[in-house]
Amino acid sequence: MLKCPSFNIDTYLERIGYSGSKTPNLENLTKLCWCQATSVPHDTLDIFGGLRKTLNLDKIYNDIVIKYRGGFCYEQNGLFGVLLEALGYSLTLLEGSCFIYSIDQFSSRFDHLLFKVVIDDQAWIVDVGYGMPSFFEPMKFNVMTPQTQMTGIYRFRKGSDCDYYIEKKLKQTFSLNDGKELKRKFKHSKTYSIGDDWELICKFSNTPRQWKDFQVGLDHHLNDDNGFYTNNTFLEIFTERGVFVLWGTKLVEKEFISPMIEKIRCTEMLPENGDEEESKRRIVELMKKRFGVEVDFWPDFKSKNWSRLTFE
Repeated sequence: MLKCPSFNIDTYLERIGYSGSKTPNLENLTKLCWCQATSVPHDTLDIFGGLRKTLNLDKIYNDIVIKYRGGFCYEQNGLFGVLLEALGYSLTLLEGSCFIYSIDQFSSRFDHLLFKVVIDDQAWIVDVGYGMPSFFEPMKFNVMTPQTQMTGIYRFRKGSDCDYYIEKKLKQTFSLNDGKELKRKFKHSKTYSIGDDWELICKFSNTPRQWKDFQVGLDHHLNDDNGFYTNNTFLEIFTERGVFVLWGTKLVEKEFISPMIEKIRCTEMLPENGDEEESKRRIVELMKKRFGVEVDFWPDFKSKNWSRLTFE
């Protein structure tokens, strides 16, 4: 049971723009996931100049619902889990590990939070906190069954013990500027992949966890000087047809043409030879307009792992 004394259902639903039925069923769960993903951005800016992130759900509620900020997986999925429990859904917290193609290995345990929701005896995996590479609608917890969403085609594959892999079918990517096809640098795992047309996103364990168990993962993210989250600033939000990402000072615009075809454009918002003050003003305006985020500090923008998104 997730505990957040300050939580108010109606205020949260207003924050994500949801005005439908509160009955706990799959249709409404899917709508709630859509509203969350298109209203609350993936937001790591506080790691680079703001207040330290914590697992205090009252603080997370104040940040996301009252201050209209966003959060990363622990914050987004954690608070969304509070909402689902308050609405009567049965859920189980699960821990996951993101796959890192550059080293062909998974990250540490409790690197990611997601959960399982059971509706009418059918289990669904819910994850509104991973972001652009993965899904955000509920996925039926069936192994090796391709499932189509706006963002792509996904499947679960059984690993060892209680572990399951989340895989995404490789897509065609084209430039929004000139329409040319782009080829990703990292596609397959030499160690874990079983086919050439599926890429690994992450793995998760089906073992039930408690909220406090994720403190070790949060501490690792915040204290690892070489880690992904201490070297990359993110704002990311989905739209009805795509996604916007501010990765460091680079704006990524992605349009989902179909589950198997996408178009992408990357723009440097703080060019080396440009007017720095004017560029900063444009970034502040962009943060407010595209992501609904305003902060009282200038983040130390970083994009050390930008190569994950670069093309040949």
